[in-house]
Formats: sequence, structure tokens, C-alpha cells
Amino acid sequence: DAVTETSAGLRSDAVAQTGVAVGTTLSNFGRQSISSATTTAQTFEIAAPVAGIEKEILVGTSASEITLGSPTTAIVFKPAVAGAGSTMFLSAVNLAGTVIKMRGISGSQWSVIGSTTALTIG
Repeated sequence: DAVTETSAGLRSDAVAQTGVAVGTTLSNFGRQSISSATTTAQTFEIAAPVAGIEKEILVGTSASEITLGSPTTAIVFKPAVAGAGSTMFLSAVNLAGTVIKMRGISGSQWSVIGSTTALTIG
């Protein structure tokens, strides 16, 4: 199993985790895929971040709209440019194959450090 270590000495499992279906909360570390049997709009939650730990989300559904949020509005997502918000919205004709990479900045903030599709944070 591959394990990475951050400058803070925290460890993050780099091995892919099992897929997550709608209604299940994604973990706050490692690689994880989200999936759904339908192409309608989907909503997923992600656990609170840990400072320095990265999260990679692989989209395995052909849904045209996906909303990512957290169990509380106190958790925010911050893009590479200005702004921040408690939800992240992806929209495309077919989102299958999309990859989103985030890093925990604190226990209440995710920083989006990469995405293969446009996203809106609000």
C-alpha cells in the first residue's frame, strides 16, 4: 500500500478506496470514486478536511450535474481563484471521468487544487 507523508508529519492513504453511492459521506483522505446508476442530478457529502491531507474524487457517473457539500455549512470549499462557499457544483453533458483534487487547509476549509472540469463554488 502506498502511503504519503505531509510536511506536518500526517499520513494519507494514497490507495484507491471503494466507490461511494449517493447518500454516503465521502472520507476526507485518499482517492475515492462517486457513482450512481442514474444520469439525473446527484448530491454527495464529504467529511470535514484535515490540514495538509489531500483528497481526490473520481467521477464514475454520467450525471450532468453533481453537487458536493459537507454535513455542515461551516465547512467551506475554496477555489484557486477568489471566493469560497459551502457547496461545490459541477455541470457538463457527461461528468464521467472528471477528477477533482483538494487539500485540507484547516478543519473547516478545503482548497480545490485541481479539476478536469469547470466548477462553481457557492
